[in-house]
Order: sequence, then C-alpha cells, then structure tokens
Amino acid sequence: MNRIDPKQLKSDGKSLDNLGDIEDYDPKNTDYTATKGETFRSTMEKAQASATKAETKVKAARNTAAKAEHDFHSFVLGAKRQVVAQYGADSDEVESVGLKRKSNYRKRNGKNGNGSNGQPSA
Repeated sequence: MNRIDPKQLKSDGKSLDNLGDIEDYDPKNTDYTATKGETFRSTMEKAQASATKAETKVKAARNTAAKAEHDFHSFVLGAKRQVVAQYGADSDEVESVGLKRKSNYRKRNGKNGNGSNGQPSA
C-alpha cells in the first residue's frame, strides 16, 4: 500500500482540527465523530514514529553491511597484491587468486598492434 503525501496528511490534520471546532457537529454515522478522528490521528502518528525508527535501523544495518563489503573487498585486493609480490606476476598462484599471468597479456607492437606504428608499408 502506498503512503499518503505528507502535504495531504497535514491538510487532513487541519480539517480534523477544524471539525473539532464545529460546536454542533454530530454526524449520523458515528464512525466519523471528531473523537474517532483523533483516535485515527494518534494511531497514525504512533505508526509513523515506529516506521521512522525501523527505517533508521535499516539504514544503519545497510551502512554496516556496505562497510563490511568494502573491508572484505579491500582485503582481497591487498591479498592479491601480496601474492604477486611473493610469487611473481607470472606464477600459478597469481592465476589461482583470479589474476591474469603477466605472460598471458598480448604484447603490442606499436600504436595499432601490428608493428607498423601506423605507417603504411611500402
């Protein structure tokens, strides 16, 4: 269920306040008395406060999870650098941690990769 726009709720609150100011307001349908309206407003305000508190907890949990994810990722990147430093850039260990061996990179000869350096051959 979608939330109601806060501007609309503010307007509804003013309407309820004004309804309470009408001295001879006595609806035929007792579901719409000013007292019932105040009960609904009180229930709504408590639910809003509860939702706000829950949203704050969710944001905090999300931030904690994001920090843990970044910490883990930084650790793995650092560990990969340590593997390269300890075993060399062309080792089996480098491949085992998900990096590409240095010897698996193509060697480039010039700007366009064909050794001609962009010059037409004669």
